[in-house]
Amino acid sequence: MHNPLEDKYAITELIARYNQSLDCGDYKTWMTRWSEDAIFDGIGKLLVGKAQIQTFADNYESRVRSKIHALKHFTVNVLSVVEGDIASSSAYLQLVSTTPMPAQHLAQCQCRAEKALCARPCARAAKSVP
Repeated sequence: MHNPLEDKYAITELIARYNQSLDCGDYKTWMTRWSEDAIFDGIGKLLVGKAQIQTFADNYESRVRSKIHALKHFTVNVLSVVEGDIASSSAYLQLVSTTPMPAQHLAQCQCRAEKALCARPCARAAKSVP
């Protein structure tokens, strides 16, 4: 049986690792956050399936990080509901360029994720949905 508080904490950690791995250019780790049937709707274009998300990750360095220096993803107001083996979460995601002069707020959106809880780490079963 899952402890809902531990599960909520694990979900919050998963979200933080997702953000930090992308910001640090660790795309291999970032890709472990997605399931095969994942849906990524955070870039103005819907990406369906891990293969399309992998293509996004393969091009992220040249398309995004090389042009927007010191890009950071911040997720706040994480709310998770755990009911047995199923959890859903929502949060606000902000993208900020932390360059010395001046820092810029680039984007903000609301994200929602639903997934079945699994043996830890749950990251491998994560399914992000719009």
